[in-house]
Amino acid sequence: MLKEIGLAFMEINQDHLHEGSSGKNFSSPTLLKDNDIIIFGGETDSSEGACTTNLPDKEELRNIINGLT
Repeated sequence: MLKEIGLAFMEINQDHLHEGSSGKNFSSPTLLKDNDIIIFGGETDSSEGACTTNLPDKEELRNIINGLT
């Protein structure tokens, strides 16, 4: 979806992060801007991760991102 909107992004697989990494404490997917502003998703209480089930559609996501710029 981010490719369709035309945004550059970096995908990080939480399974490849080292034990104790703060990146393991986010739901999947989580979109971050500048590594600290949560656009979508969020932090969890578990290093086991969690899934976000209510994904925004492309237009909603575009509106959220445009509101940050």
